[in-house]
Formats: sequence, structure tokens, C-alpha cells
Amino acid sequence: MLQLADAQDFIIICMPKNDYSLRYNEVIYEVMEAIVHNQKVNDHFVKETLEKVPYYQSIYRV
Repeated sequence: MLQLADAQDFIIICMPKNDYSLRYNEVIYEVMEAIVHNQKVNDHFVKETLEKVPYYQSIYRV
């Protein structure tokens, strides 16, 4: 799954096992900040992301 995600430029967040010093909400906050910053730099960010959705839906039947 990681190879497929990498090939498609899809991000998977893997949290460390049994390490409670890093909280999921902190990671999500940092990721969302990066996305917002990227949206300011890349005007086509949302369009490019949405174009990938049908591909993943067909593979995983979401």
C-alpha cells in the first residue's frame, strides 16, 4: 500500500507504535498548515487533489 501511495503522490501518515509523546491531532494540525500554505503557493492544489479521488475510489471502492 505504501508503494502505491508513493507512486500516486498520496500521503499516508504512519504514527509511531507505543509512542504517546506525539499526538495525532498535532500531526494533523501541522499537515493542515502545510496544505494551507501550499494552496497559497499552488493555485491548482484543490483541483489536482480532486482529480485523484475517482482513481482511489475505484481501487478501494470507497
